[in-house]
Amino acid sequence: MNKLQHTKLVVKELSESIPIIDRGFGIVSHPLIANIHFFDEQKGLVAIDDKNKEYVLRQRFEIIKKCRNISKILVHINKPYRLQVLILILNMLNEKEFNNHLRWIWTSTEYPHQNNSKDLLMLFKKSNQNLIMKEEEKNILSYLPNVVTIYRGTQSNKAKIRGFSWTLDKEKAFWFSKRFKLNGKVYQAEILKWDIFFYNNGRSEEEVVVNPYKLKNVKEVSI
Repeated sequence: MNKLQHTKLVVKELSESIPIIDRGFGIVSHPLIANIHFFDEQKGLVAIDDKNKEYVLRQRFEIIKKCRNISKILVHINKPYRLQVLILILNMLNEKEFNNHLRWIWTSTEYPHQNNSKDLLMLFKKSNQNLIMKEEEKNILSYLPNVVTIYRGTQSNKAKIRGFSWTLDKEKAFWFSKRFKLNGKVYQAEILKWDIFFYNNGRSEEEVVVNPYKLKNVKEVSI
């Protein structure tokens, strides 16, 4: 079985193992199904139930079957299950494939910290700065001081303070804290440069992905 076939099998098994449950407002937490309703050509908009859920899953699997590479499969996986799939196919990927997928998944997934911290730490420890960063990002990281001041904007009191994702830009952290018009908080911390897994400025956010267990002098700040 090649890596593409293996990934399709992994997605199928993962999707079959997770129940389709309405989490409220029609939202479903499932690798392939995001909404409790689906469109039927004869009946129109129909709610997923025990009678039709297998039919809905078969429809989704047919889409996955037609994918010709792993990147296309990951696009069809709902967030944040992409990281779970990456973990399950990890041993099938070469180093370049892994770093490319990890970067894309991390930057495309909202609230990736819902995943297990130990799993995230394992993934980032396996990352390679030469492969996961662009040349200009490598240069920026190389010029940072040995002790780097970083910031993190959170949107609720329940958010993880010691998360993996921080920014070098204090104003960007405040933007994140106010993004959904919530009364969020902003934290400042220090991290040794060698405890930064990688720097990513793909969305002009000056993000640094760090080892959260190595953060020092964490405190709440104001602008």
